[in-house]
Amino acid sequence: MRIAICDDDNNFINKFNRVLREFCLSNNIECTTNKFTSGRELLDCYLDYDIIFLDIYMPKINGFTIADKINEKSNEVKTPYIVFITSHDNLVWDAQKKRPFYFIRKSKVDSELSDVFALLMKEINRKTQTLNHYLVKDSGRYIHINIDNICYIDREGNYTVFHMIDGGEYRERSKVEIHRKKLSNYGFIQIAKCCLVRIDKITEFSNDELKLECGITLPISGSFKKQVSDDYFKYISDTL
Repeated sequence: MRIAICDDDNNFINKFNRVLREFCLSNNIECTTNKFTSGRELLDCYLDYDIIFLDIYMPKINGFTIADKINEKSNEVKTPYIVFITSHDNLVWDAQKKRPFYFIRKSKVDSELSDVFALLMKEINRKTQTLNHYLVKDSGRYIHINIDNICYIDREGNYTVFHMIDGGEYRERSKVEIHRKKLSNYGFIQIAKCCLVRIDKITEFSNDELKLECGITLPISGSFKKQVSDDYFKYISDTL
């Protein structure tokens, strides 16, 4: 995740950068940060960032004006999330009019930063699914994988493993059930307690097992056989 911090106060920007990097490190969020003391410099490269922490009060060009200029180009394929940072609590309501993702009060940085990232991860996950991508956390890195390239999902120990068509794998420390619910509208069917397959990746089907496009053959658990059969033959009839 690429993060820009824009504030004309060098003391605050250095402190905030330290707090931000420590937070990301302790929460296994991979990030790079860049500091700006001029809004005009930021406007030259704002599309390079995923999130911008932006001070409201700055000389020459303030945070509201910078947000307006970025919002004017909101039809860009990629627009960064804006989080206002301010020492003036009374400006929070004015800040809302500029369509920021969130805001942080300078007096509450330590407590409000975690709220921002919790909402940010949720929003990124929602948006990437809309674009037919899915957000997984592999080895501390957040990665967007193409849902169409997932062949099947199963569990190994405490990890959910996403097996891709090309043979690649992504591992996330989570339960398969969580992903079953999130991916229920993307053609995944459950063939065992901790195994999901993309129904359109099935190349051969029998009562006891199925073969997938990625070349692997998987057994169908007894309690799931009827539902798998019903789902598969409905899929076949719908595609004829």
